Amino acid sequence: MSGRSANLRRAGLSESMIKQIGGWKTTSVFHRYAIVNRQDMATAMRQFEEHHRQLVAARAENNHSSSIVGKFEAEKRASAELQ
Repeated sequence: MSGRSANLRRAGLSESMIKQIGGWKTTSVFHRYAIVNRQDMATAMRQFEEHHRQLVAARAENNHSSSIVGKFEAEKRASAELQ
């Protein structure tokens, strides 16, 4: 069943649906058979890298960075302490 569960996952079926198809009652049993191959891992990493590139581009486009948020949070704390 391990090959079939991996193929079902690649096809986009939810974990709960695959568990029903496989007859597995618990998530731990599902995960035992949900084998991930190197190609799946490479695809996932490419998707993550693309998401990260889009996030960085959106932040740059909106003149937003985590340092700006950090500065805002520090100023907010300082203001609250003064009150």
